[in-house]
Amino acid sequence: MAIVRSLPNTNVGRSRALSRGKKKNDDTPVAERFLSTPTTTRLNTIQPDYKSKMLVVDQKQAGSLNATAAKNVEVEKLRTLDSHFLQVFNFMVAEGKATPGDRAFYGMAASSDAILPLFSEALVLEAAEKIISGEAARMAIAGAIAVPIPTVAEVTAQLTAFQTTNTAQSAAIDALDTAQEAVTALNTEADGVVKKVWDEVEAHFNEESIESKRANSREYGVVYVSTEQFIISGRLKVTATGLPPADAIITLLETGAIGTYAPAGGDFTLKTGLTGDGTLHIVSTGLPDKDVIVVLTGSDINVGEILL
Repeated sequence: MAIVRSLPNTNVGRSRALSRGKKKNDDTPVAERFLSTPTTTRLNTIQPDYKSKMLVVDQKQAGSLNATAAKNVEVEKLRTLDSHFLQVFNFMVAEGKATPGDRAFYGMAASSDAILPLFSEALVLEAAEKIISGEAARMAIAGAIAVPIPTVAEVTAQLTAFQTTNTAQSAAIDALDTAQEAVTALNTEADGVVKKVWDEVEAHFNEESIESKRANSREYGVVYVSTEQFIISGRLKVTATGLPPADAIITLLETGAIGTYAPAGGDFTLKTGLTGDGTLHIVSTGLPDKDVIVVLTGSDINVGEILL
């Protein structure tokens, strides 16, 4: 089994490497610091900038998720109104209050009482627009009876509500994209600084035993991985209920590896070659994120039950 150094390949990994390198250097007495002045200057410049821009990404990510959730609520309301409107109109046809041919006003087939398909957002919007324009055109016919419930005014109001949240979601996605681009713009320098720091750290501890060298280098954020994969396993449980969470994403922050989760029993597994301390970052809908430190020695490990 070979153990090799692994430079970060995710933004979270870059941020952690920069932060750990700077913190260890800052915590070391001045007389004992060995990072070169140019490297220290670059590290001290980019780390706070990278960290602050990553925080903005987190904020914009939250804004995007919330805006998407709000839009989805309005889509479902519109889907329900579309469906009910067209079903009630079909009842009117059956009762002789409208003709089968009038179905064409809403884009439906005259020979069938099948309503318009509504399984996608685009189709929900298309149906709403056909209802609004179709009802206006049908009402221009003498003696036509309006669909009583839901009214076309209700459909129109809900379409407007959706459009408002859709605009907000679009703006939130654009804001997230801008924040992510700001981080991406720093990645070339971040990668260069991390490599420079790690090179100087490993060079400083080069005369120690291999394990001592790695242990000391890890304190500066250097990541080592095995060429062989092993498994981290465990079980998640919600403290308040004693039950497994309905969903969970488990990420090993040092490498970006993502595990698999089985909500039926709360069990998870994650494959990695990371050695040394690792951080399991657990995200579950409606619960606070949780970080769990695990010690990885190059073999399978079960971390037991993790309470969220």
